[in-house]
Amino acid sequence: MDKSEEAQKLFICGMEAYRAKDYTKALTLLKQAAELGHVVAMNKLSNIYSRESRRIGISENISESLRYLQMAAENNYTSSMVTLGNHYYYTQKNLVLAFQWYYKAAELGDKTAIENVARSYRDGTGVEQSGEKALEWYKKIAYYPTKYPRSDKHIVNRKIILEIAKIYRDGIGGVKSDGEEAVKWLREIEDSQVVQLIAEIYRDGLGLPADGEKAITEFKKLMYSSVEYPYGECTAEACLCIARICRDGVGNIQQNNKEYLKWLREATEPFESCFNRYPFYNRNAMIELGDVYRDGIFVRKKDCNKALYYYKKIFDCYHDDIEDSEIALRIAEIYSKGIGGVKKNPKEAEKYLTWAKELNPSIDEISFSEEKNEQ
Repeated sequence: MDKSEEAQKLFICGMEAYRAKDYTKALTLLKQAAELGHVVAMNKLSNIYSRESRRIGISENISESLRYLQMAAENNYTSSMVTLGNHYYYTQKNLVLAFQWYYKAAELGDKTAIENVARSYRDGTGVEQSGEKALEWYKKIAYYPTKYPRSDKHIVNRKIILEIAKIYRDGIGGVKSDGEEAVKWLREIEDSQVVQLIAEIYRDGLGLPADGEKAITEFKKLMYSSVEYPYGECTAEACLCIARICRDGVGNIQQNNKEYLKWLREATEPFESCFNRYPFYNRNAMIELGDVYRDGIFVRKKDCNKALYYYKKIFDCYHDDIEDSEIALRIAEIYSKGIGGVKKNPKEAEKYLTWAKELNPSIDEISFSEEKNEQ
């Protein structure tokens, strides 16, 4: 029996004793296997002396745990290399040594280590920042291997694809911001969150010229998706985003108040929630349309009765958050001043002001300035 066979036999016997809860015998056998170069036994001993110690009733021994962990790492056991890297990264705060161990494991093909190396290059932790090198390492694990080698289909690693797209979108670590390349990678993933990201790239002009038409096309995909968002939350948010593109005029889309109001009203339609059978409303859209009528912007004249309708709808739906205190203050102000066709109503004003203070105790006494009632 050669050395490796003997080490494997000792390891198997040691694990049998461990499972039988004969920990004294298990430690003896695993140590013998480790001395003969069995890397899995080394890694197991490291775990026994650290995170498993309390469960099996032995004293924690960090120095012994690290000794066996170092032994396994130096014998190219990639799991131990990553664990040792994590020890230097999170416990010792030695980012350089952490990167070195991640890099060694990554060169041996460990996927967790590859991701850690890519992240280190992306953020410049333990090594000089380099977006190009981060991309190089991320792309190694962008796809999962398929069990059908002759198939053209591949399974994407969603998390990694998003990291690659972010580097191209934001121009991280010396990489030129390239929205088209970011979109190309995002197209590899088919879900509503990614459609939203693509729409935002076109809307905000991230790494490419702003393109309102393409942004609206992407937002409309969210509206008509019946798989990812069957309950309507996404439809309301997409309508609000389209409305704001029309309001502001983005790229090749001219400012269009009529279209803005049309889409904003669409965004205020009630939707069903996957958490509740009762209809819900898009908070931001309801407040924005209420503000439009309160201030007389994009409409012929102020109409605070309509403003109250939208404010109260959203306030009645939620009124449990500090943000809702702002809605209550809007309502209180309208009743206090008596504006936009609404008669003064001190009692209602006081009621909503009280609610606002309950939701946000930092609100002090407020005195609304007088404004002429516009009939």
